[in-house]
Amino acid sequence: ESLATCEMTKRGAQKVAEKPPPESESSNSDGDGLTGIFETDFPILCVQEEMHPVDVVVLASKGAVVEESEAKVEENADFFRPKVVVELEDESVRGSVKTMHVRGWKVDERVLKVLNLAFPLCNSLTTIKFWNVGLDKQLLDKFANLINRFNIKNVSLTGNPIPGGDFSVLFDHENSLLQQLSLRGNCLDDAGAQCLGECLPANQSLLILDLSHNRISSVGAKHLVAGLRINRTLLSLSLANNKIDDKGACALAEVLSRFALSHHEIVARRMYHAEKKQTTEVEKKPTSASQIAGKDRSKEKSTPPSKKRDVAPKKEEKAKKDEKEASAGRGKKISSADPKKRTKGKKLSEQGDDGAKTLCLEHCNPLVEPVEEVGGKKYILGNRALTNLNLSYNFVGEIGLAAFLATVEFQSTLRWPRSEER
Repeated sequence: ESLATCEMTKRGAQKVAEKPPPESESSNSDGDGLTGIFETDFPILCVQEEMHPVDVVVLASKGAVVEESEAKVEENADFFRPKVVVELEDESVRGSVKTMHVRGWKVDERVLKVLNLAFPLCNSLTTIKFWNVGLDKQLLDKFANLINRFNIKNVSLTGNPIPGGDFSVLFDHENSLLQQLSLRGNCLDDAGAQCLGECLPANQSLLILDLSHNRISSVGAKHLVAGLRINRTLLSLSLANNKIDDKGACALAEVLSRFALSHHEIVARRMYHAEKKQTTEVEKKPTSASQIAGKDRSKEKSTPPSKKRDVAPKKEEKAKKDEKEASAGRGKKISSADPKKRTKGKKLSEQGDDGAKTLCLEHCNPLVEPVEEVGGKKYILGNRALTNLNLSYNFVGEIGLAAFLATVEFQSTLRWPRSEER
């Protein structure tokens, strides 16, 4: 009996070994133990990078009921341990991380490396909020590469002062999709504002910029104004709780009403018009040649063969004469009307999409807007895209308020686009 039982156990062990693994285990054949879910894979990746495992906490929805033990989590020591708090786009689907919060613990190169490995698992991640994580210049550059690689749209770096740091690397990228950026409480000075202002003209994605609770004076505000002269995508700018006085307020008010073009802007305007003329001339030449070739071919096709002309030549000549007389009479009636209108209509219809493209380019480039000469200077309309400007808790006095009042009165006299449709 003992021999029989031994044989049975061996056969059972062989059958168990021959059984294929379940689907969940077979899917993780890479041997790393990853599941494809951010909440479970992030601590595993931390261990692989020789770090202490960092827990991932899923933030409850607003309508969820929180127990008393969870509400008084401050009393527990776990509250002060490093953790990553995430919000899910769909609570029924694990791994659908929409927002990630990191608060109050040091983020180093290993953490950024783990995030670089874990972000491909988060297809719906759009927002990253780092509060007081101790970033420096090197980590800021790596973090900028991270958000540009994974097309993060909303970034908050509140409470991360970097002496001499250039925060413009966050959106100074050709394919940057960053739309909201918060740099509250980062001790930004005028040099940092200058870096941001220099990158604003070329940026076409940033919509909201929060620079409140910093050390920006009127000098830094003027650097931002230089960027707002060309930028037409930024909708909201917060400069609350800084060191801006009446000079900076007047500069901001001027860029929102109308301003005089500088020498470099006038030169850029002329160069733009010259390049536009060259492109239109180059585009017209091949089209006209193709039209001429097409007309020649159509004439060749429309001419009847010589054999058919020999058949009843008298009848064809009489019919042609009658048609010429009728067309001559009609042509006189048409010529008595306005011939210029018809030629203009033909030109507009022939342009088609090209005319729409030129209009789009003119609308996007503020230097192409109509110019008004006043006192020997050329003025254009200012920035009308910026709809929210916060200057609370600054040093703006009556002079700055008067400048903004004049700006509001000037904007009220303008005819905004699509006003009739609204």
